[in-house]
Amino acid sequence: MTDDSLTQCIGDIRKAIGDTDRTILRAIPKKGYQLIAVRTLSLNGDGVPFQGRGRLWTAVGGVVAFALIVVVLLGVWRMQQADQAVQSSGPKASITVLPFADLSPDRDLGHFADGMTEDLITDLARWKEFQVTARNSAMTYKDQPIDVRQVAQDMNTRYVLQGSVRRFGDEMRITAQLIDGETGNHVWAERFEETDDDVLALQDSVIGRIVQSLIGNHGVVREDEYAKTWARAEADLDEYDYYLRGHALFYRFTPEDNEKAIEIWKEGLARHPDSGLLKIKLGWGHLAELIWYSTDTPHTLETVHDLVRQGMSDPSLPPAGHRFGLWLLAEVQAQMGDRSGVVETVQDVVDAYPFDTEGLMIMVGPTTAVGDYAFAEELASRASGLGYRLDPPDYTDVGTLRYAQGDCARAIPLLEKALMTDVATLLLAGCYAEVDRVGDAQRLLAKSSADHGIIAPEDFPAEFRSTPGVAERLTAQLAKVGWPAPPRENPSIIVLPFRDLSPDTSLAHFADGMTEDLITGLSRWRDFQVVDRMTAMSFRDSGLSIAEIAGRTQSQYALEGSIRRLGDVIRITAQLVDAETGRNVWAQRYDETEADILAMHNGIFDRIERSLIGTMGVVHTAEFRKSWARSPMRLDEYDYVLRGHSLFYEFTPDDMVHALQIWDEGQDRFPDSSYLKIKRAWGQYLCNVLYCSEGPFDYKGIADLLEEGLADPMLLAMGKRHGSWLRIALAAVRGDADTASQTAIELAALYPSDVEGLLLAAQYTARAGAVGTAQKMVELAGPLKQRPMPYFYFDAAFVHFILDDCEAARPFLSAGPFPADGLMRAACYIEFGEIDRARRELDRVREKFGLRNLDTPLLDFLYLPDVQARLEATLAQVGWPE
Repeated sequence: MTDDSLTQCIGDIRKAIGDTDRTILRAIPKKGYQLIAVRTLSLNGDGVPFQGRGRLWTAVGGVVAFALIVVVLLGVWRMQQADQAVQSSGPKASITVLPFADLSPDRDLGHFADGMTEDLITDLARWKEFQVTARNSAMTYKDQPIDVRQVAQDMNTRYVLQGSVRRFGDEMRITAQLIDGETGNHVWAERFEETDDDVLALQDSVIGRIVQSLIGNHGVVREDEYAKTWARAEADLDEYDYYLRGHALFYRFTPEDNEKAIEIWKEGLARHPDSGLLKIKLGWGHLAELIWYSTDTPHTLETVHDLVRQGMSDPSLPPAGHRFGLWLLAEVQAQMGDRSGVVETVQDVVDAYPFDTEGLMIMVGPTTAVGDYAFAEELASRASGLGYRLDPPDYTDVGTLRYAQGDCARAIPLLEKALMTDVATLLLAGCYAEVDRVGDAQRLLAKSSADHGIIAPEDFPAEFRSTPGVAERLTAQLAKVGWPAPPRENPSIIVLPFRDLSPDTSLAHFADGMTEDLITGLSRWRDFQVVDRMTAMSFRDSGLSIAEIAGRTQSQYALEGSIRRLGDVIRITAQLVDAETGRNVWAQRYDETEADILAMHNGIFDRIERSLIGTMGVVHTAEFRKSWARSPMRLDEYDYVLRGHSLFYEFTPDDMVHALQIWDEGQDRFPDSSYLKIKRAWGQYLCNVLYCSEGPFDYKGIADLLEEGLADPMLLAMGKRHGSWLRIALAAVRGDADTASQTAIELAALYPSDVEGLLLAAQYTARAGAVGTAQKMVELAGPLKQRPMPYFYFDAAFVHFILDDCEAARPFLSAGPFPADGLMRAACYIEFGEIDRARRELDRVREKFGLRNLDTPLLDFLYLPDVQARLEATLAQVGWPE
């Protein structure tokens, strides 16, 4: 055993027994070592022993202590021999620590300077992946003129660390510089100024900061080593190079860099399949995917646990791997709620690396997660006392500890600097709620929902369920800002008995019939809750206000109306009232002759029903407005449907893309929403056929998404209605007349008064070639005495054009959103003899849609070749195409 090795062993023993002031063990030059005192041993560095968990030893006698030292000496010597026998993967960085100079005027700090030097050598030597020149060799340079490059050459080291100490009044100034032994250039320099009230604590603190600055995960030596690995050729990379390359990326703390690090470690494992170091680092990458970045990954905690167990069992695992493996094991155990496992593993970290400030701080997270706040506080305090500077994940861990301790005042500034993981986002939102920063809390909750899919307490991450009291406290805090949002109920309507205002009350039966039919008709739309007939009729002549009636029936809207005879005319009025505000949302008056009172009754009933809850009816429109007014945090599945729906019906490329983005966002938050699947399928369909896609028509993708939505037995009626429309449209794309006809007939039976649905079904069944069914749909819509909304004019005009009846199409020939729309109008204008008008329409089609000919058939006429031929022949009369 060499003198250098023995010196290093004694340094390790001093650290292990807490002999930082050299009052227990004294080295006798050329002879050996002497036990000179017996006292309580501490790992705290501040004279206060750790309590429990093996942190407090007491020396009970000189003989026992001496025997212990001999055993430790032998153990350390044997471990060092084993370390020499097992080569760590990759090259070691090498450092010589020169004796620190005492620059105080009376040179009374020589002992302190020597202590700094020795402790730095000892602490740096603990990091076995670095080669450190032994103390005896380094101390030969004390008080000697030094050429740093010559020292590096003599000691065969890459780096040289030198420094000085001096006193200014009550302050101690310590400087340190790291120099590249090859170039003589400074790599790093730092100055530390501290009061010397507690010299030993000061020394420990400065040493901890120097060590961390040099060889911590972001230390200058490590950064230099990272740079070297990237400069090496791919073919020359070894296990340690792959470790370093991925490690440098991992510590940038972004999802993208983490993904790159994972790929590098996988590549390394492909070349070094038995590498425990790379398995442990890969485990870290997967854990980051799971708990920091909420990445969509097939890996689980069990995957990570398997990787760390395999890695730790590697007999050639280098010290760096052992260190990272212990950290990872503690994190996984915390995620799994294994309290005893966490405490045992964290204690192993403390025992193995008592001055590794980064490791101490990282262990704050798992100890907090399992509720051992006292241990977590010890770790955080010790790391901070040794000068550790927090990384983004550390802000999360310490912020979580402060939150768990009930101290939001100290948690907020920490969590605001943290990585916005699911944990940090929610805890910061909870603290904001506690201090009445409502808007900030709601913004974070919306982010939590969007980024992490957390919309209710049952979605809280695993740490909250294992950390005592945190989930309950957080739930109570967030309830103050309205989280989680209450489940949405369908809009509710009460139809009050229509009043007979005729002088002789001869229309009472007509009024009651109108009331009952409206209740029955509205009830068919399962998206709405309608108060039953008996309850509604009980309010006849009740004298109660709308607000009182709505309150008793829990209705959002009330529909009331009246009937009277004015000569040969029957006047019917109807008003929809918003019960919350008391304002009319909609009102209409209908004057009809009573030649056919039943037809009049049905026609007015259909118009009222559609005006209220059709696709763009007033109730739907009011719900659209409400969905846009709600805060992002409170959006539910139906809000996303409504927001996108209102944009969808603008029929512009930009609005269609925006609608799709909204539905995609909603699907991310509500992946099982059948209604959103159907709306997304509609948006993709129109993008493919009209607006925003230049690629091939993705029939299968759209059809699969649609049928997945329609298969849901709990699908809202409006969703089924919209989905059935799209099923007919997709049948038209493939010329499947049978599917188009069958679906259209089923829809007509379900919604016989849905004019827009009938006309839409007519248009698409006509496109599919089922002209007879299309004509039937038009006939069903015709007697309803109601004009469709403008964007459904195309459907009515299209069917009449297919049936070669431009006169019937005339009322619906206003400008529409489709190219076929304009061509049909031009053809009908030619038939009417309005040639100039036809040419203007063709110019509009060319300018708006870039359509100059029909060399490529329009989708509208793909399965109607005879209709397209007729269209082309008609347009040729005015010289189109040119």
